[in-house]
Amino acid sequence: MIIEMKEHNPQWALMYADEAEKIKEILGDELAEIYHIGSTSVEGLKAKPVIDIMGAVKNIDNVDQYNDKFIKLGYEPMGEDFLEKVEKRELIIFIYFKSLTERILRDILQ
Repeated sequence: MIIEMKEHNPQWALMYADEAEKIKEILGDELAEIYHIGSTSVEGLKAKPVIDIMGAVKNIDNVDQYNDKFIKLGYEPMGEDFLEKVEKRELIIFIYFKSLTERILRDILQ
């Protein structure tokens, strides 16, 4: 699949918000924080149409138990706490999960 740079699309923020709600419903209390990251999150910036989502979870070891629910939404578990979803061959959504303690440690070290 060839991915080309696109002018910023205000719909990207709405697409993120929609996916974030679905992720929150699946993970419930396991999800501590969720962010729209990457170039599509920056207003006015050309970007590949890839919505990158970072979720901070309480226990990273629990994420795989939700794979069936993510598969029903069209995601493909890719291992290493990573999921991919291709929509209409034009938009890709990646979800990356990190443990909440890993994110807190990163913040402390910065």
